[in-house]
Amino acid sequence: MTKLLIFVLLFLPSLAFSLEISGVQKQQDGDYKIIFCKLFKIENIALVKKSFGSVLQMPREVSGYKNLAITSKELDSKIKNTIEGIAKVNTKTICQKPILKIVSARKIKESSSVLCQVSFDNSLDIIVFASKYKKGKKDIYRVSFPQDLKFLDKNYKAEVRTFILKNTKELIDNKI
Repeated sequence: MTKLLIFVLLFLPSLAFSLEISGVQKQQDGDYKIIFCKLFKIENIALVKKSFGSVLQMPREVSGYKNLAITSKELDSKIKNTIEGIAKVNTKTICQKPILKIVSARKIKESSSVLCQVSFDNSLDIIVFASKYKKGKKDIYRVSFPQDLKFLDKNYKAEVRTFILKNTKELIDNKI
C-alpha cells in the first residue's frame, strides 16, 4: 500500500501536466522559438527584463491581437527558466500529447465562422478561427491557427483541427 501511495504522489503530477519543452532556439532578433513535445512550436516569444524580474512577452498577430497566451504559472516559469539557462531541456522525456479543451467558442455575427479559444493542458491557450465555405456543392471547413504557432507533426495538426471542428461544427452550421 505504501509503495502504491509513493507511486501516485511521485508520478501522477507529471501525468497531469504533459506540455513539456523539447527545444529552445534563439532567433536572430533575440526572440525565442519554444518547441513543445516535438509536436508544435511557438515563435517570437520574448523574455523582457524588468526591475522585478523577467516577463515573457507572447507574440502578436499582424493585426495586433494576442492569439497565444500562457495560462499557467508552471509553464510560464518553466519557459523562463529554460530560456535563462536555469532549467535544461530534457530531450529524452517522453511527452504525452496535450489534453485539448475548448475554453470558449462564439459565432461571428451573420457568418459561418466561429472564434474559438482552445487550451493545451490548461497551460497554453490559442485563439483560432473556424469557418465554412462552399466549393461547388461541397461544404469545406477550415481552421486558421495563429501565425506564430507552427505544427511540427502534420498528424497532430490534423488531430487538433478535427477536435476544433468537431466541437464547433454546430455553431458553424448555425444549428445552435
